[in-house]
Amino acid sequence: MTALGAIRCVWLRHFDVYRKSLAYALVTTFAEPLLYLFSFGFGLGSLVGTVKLLGIELTYRQFIFAGIVGQTLLFQGFFEAAYGSFVRMYYQRIFQAIAVTPITLSEV
Repeated sequence: MTALGAIRCVWLRHFDVYRKSLAYALVTTFAEPLLYLFSFGFGLGSLVGTVKLLGIELTYRQFIFAGIVGQTLLFQGFFEAAYGSFVRMYYQRIFQAIAVTPITLSEV
């Protein structure tokens, strides 16, 4: 098997996995921040009122929106790397399968 053929096989396997889990990934990526925005923004926001930040008066929803976006970006990046690696290592044993394949590490 050539190096490009080996790389193609690994790439196609990962492409199939991502294609099957695309809907789940998109739903969770957008549902969680919307849940936080509705629960904290509308629920807690009705109790807080306005927030004064650097001389600008903001509603509580406007104030926490940037934090929710930042938290979502950090969490999604961490979750994709950490949980994906854990599942591939522990449950799917992908790393063990890659270790015994007849391709080199650079081709993976």
